[in-house]
Amino acid sequence: MLFLTILLVGCTDNEMATVKLESPASKVTQPAIDIEQHLLQLSDELMTYLKQQEFDKFIEHVDPVDGALFSFFADFGNPQGYRGPYITLTRKQMENSETEYIWGYDESGKAFEMTFPQYVNDFLLKRHGHTIVYTTVLFNDTSYDNAIINNTIHEYYPDAKYVEYYSPPLDENGRLFQAIRFVYQERDGRWYLIGIARDVNLK
Repeated sequence: MLFLTILLVGCTDNEMATVKLESPASKVTQPAIDIEQHLLQLSDELMTYLKQQEFDKFIEHVDPVDGALFSFFADFGNPQGYRGPYITLTRKQMENSETEYIWGYDESGKAFEMTFPQYVNDFLLKRHGHTIVYTTVLFNDTSYDNAIINNTIHEYYPDAKYVEYYSPPLDENGRLFQAIRFVYQERDGRWYLIGIARDVNLK
């Protein structure tokens, strides 16, 4: 903390007194938050909201201007998307649990069309009908290098940070892994969710 020191000379006995005044600058200085710990904790909260279907609480952390991009595969931000463009939903659109959207396509061109809650349940929390157990959590890093589709978060959003939840493969061929990445960007001093990327092995 900064102080200003003033020497006061007494009028009668010439004794000097020292007075310390707090600098105005010290009043506005705030400690920087630990971004990594903040976003790890926030991601844990968002994952809980998704599992418990508390979408109203989840939506509060979505970017209020641009909404959130949901990439069906790892190439987050790619305008064309792997096998087709991805969808961006505003907060208001996420509040509507009845509207169906196309989230992605399989290798045959079949569209996966469903509501936001259905997508969360069937593709972010499950795979092939089985609940996914995410065992590894990383900050701004990935557990698996997908040889077919690259993680493009920082290619399209260089200032973004992300938290990855990774579930290792359970099959002998190492194919059935899945990762989801909560992607954040800062706006007006607050970190908002700008999207979720889903990464799976397509070999």
